[in-house]
Amino acid sequence: MKKRSFVYWGMFFILLSTLITPFLKLETGYAQTEPTSTSETNQISATPNVVPRKQVGNIVTAIQLTDKEGNPLGTINQYTDIYLRIEFNLPDNTVNSGDTSVITLPEELRLEKNMTFNVVDDTGAVVAIAQTDVANKTVTLTYTDYVENHANISGSLYFTSLIDFENVENESKIPIYVTVEGEKIFAGDLDYQGEGDDVNEKFSKYSWFIEDDPTEIYNVLRINPTGQTYTDLEVEDVLKTASLSYMKDTMKIERGQWTLDGNAIWQFTPEEDITGQLAVQYGPDDRNFSVHFGNIGTNEYRITYKTKSDHLPEKGETFTNYAKLTENQTVVEEVEVSRVSQTGGGEANGEQYVVEIHKEDEAGQRLAGAEFKLIRNSTNQTVAKITTDQNGTAIVKGLLKDNYTLEETKAPTGYQLSQNKISITPEDFGKNLVALKTVVNHKISYQPVAASFLAGKVLLGKPLKDAEFQFELLDEKGTVLETVSNDTLGKIQFSPLTFETPGNYQYTIREVNTRQAGVSYDTHNLQVQVTVEALLGNLVATTQYDGGQVFTNHYTPEKPIESTTPPTSGTTDTTTNSTTETTSITIEKQAIRNKELPKTGETKENAFLFLGSLLLIQGLFIYFKTKK
Repeated sequence: MKKRSFVYWGMFFILLSTLITPFLKLETGYAQTEPTSTSETNQISATPNVVPRKQVGNIVTAIQLTDKEGNPLGTINQYTDIYLRIEFNLPDNTVNSGDTSVITLPEELRLEKNMTFNVVDDTGAVVAIAQTDVANKTVTLTYTDYVENHANISGSLYFTSLIDFENVENESKIPIYVTVEGEKIFAGDLDYQGEGDDVNEKFSKYSWFIEDDPTEIYNVLRINPTGQTYTDLEVEDVLKTASLSYMKDTMKIERGQWTLDGNAIWQFTPEEDITGQLAVQYGPDDRNFSVHFGNIGTNEYRITYKTKSDHLPEKGETFTNYAKLTENQTVVEEVEVSRVSQTGGGEANGEQYVVEIHKEDEAGQRLAGAEFKLIRNSTNQTVAKITTDQNGTAIVKGLLKDNYTLEETKAPTGYQLSQNKISITPEDFGKNLVALKTVVNHKISYQPVAASFLAGKVLLGKPLKDAEFQFELLDEKGTVLETVSNDTLGKIQFSPLTFETPGNYQYTIREVNTRQAGVSYDTHNLQVQVTVEALLGNLVATTQYDGGQVFTNHYTPEKPIESTTPPTSGTTDTTTNSTTETTSITIEKQAIRNKELPKTGETKENAFLFLGSLLLIQGLFIYFKTKK
């Protein structure tokens, strides 16, 4: 009956510990969130306010009219390429992404084609996008977000124009005014002398770049515009630039009439497409072609075709074509035409400014972990959130030269939050473009808080004695802070440690192997973290254990030596009745107020979890003891 009660009590303890341990863990466990920390200084892009696009004027500082080499122009005609170079300087803190500046040419000039090109800085970053409009004679600059992140932006753009001979008929000295957002700016005088076509012309060739594709050139051969009589007539065309090739499917041969217009320019009126009637003979490498017309009488013709470059033409790149007209294999006329790539481009550069923060205490000691926000006053937006690194430094790059306000949002651990709002003005940025600010924090004085360290000891195989085993408490550097022994109940109690500063502190509890006979020692290390927090102006310490709070040793008794002497007559055999005993330990349960802030100096431990583990072990021992 006594044995059966032991069985019942053992099963009861096992069941009880199994049921209550999870609930106790839930009640006493405190959720820990890993702190987020950074030593980096990160600039952020605040969501910008929606700013209406606007026209930006008063930006031009100079305009030059030159040839493609940048030299001054002499006497020009309707075929002369006129390069406009416009230098500009943008105002600080007023130009936004999407804003535009429109450049309008005078009626005496014209753009040859619609095109788009970029104005870039030294690194290739796009400052603005330029787009020409032939119909309206305009070049529109659309600024990118580069202008919002740089200051003192200056640069230039260039593009090609021609004399608009429809508006300039007489030889004259033409003053050129370019209009930029309503402001008329004098660019210089052009000495124009109109040059018509040869009224006695027999053969000619001219070309231009295709508007929609800058790699294509449109070519025209003008044959017998004066209507003379030829026999055995032949035209030959040769590509002089290696990167060019014929676009054979564009070849077209027409018969018609050439007439001079009011500007003495030959104009063609087609009458018949005869492409299919004449053979176009290409050379073996497709670098030339010929067309044999034979006896033409007084007929007049036009040959048109396209050539294509194998790459996008560079600024000022030249493409050359040669052609000749022969009669009875005798050269009547020959001509070589060079076409210069008319592109636009531009360069501009701006400056970016830097705010550098040094964080320190009253003694000049640098402090890490201080968090700040930087506000741009003109937009009232936070342009950066930064954290001081191990050297107490935080840096914000890519700023404009403007007014800012620096505010501390989180003080370093153990220090008071600075309430000062630090003003940064354009004058604070030195010659090195850096504004340096030093921010001092005052240390917070707290009443010290104490944390206790508790563990338990179990010995299997014999009763546990007071001070039978030794245990060490080590700090995170591995230094032994204290060595203690267990009591008869298995309780291991170290002296409390005091803390004066919030933070996380790491410790280790381990058992000392004193090499007692028959004892197998527990070799695991119990990791302990003490988290010290400032709550309502007081420090609170929380202790967390990881790795098993109970140290369990096993004792194995030595086997008795059997006697070889036979028993004497009349001696009664005696057998030693050995009983294995298990030491039970108890640890005083600490009162924990559920969901209530602890008082100053109070520590929170998972004592109930520890108690549940001990109940489980106790139940198991009682159960196995009854089995024996």
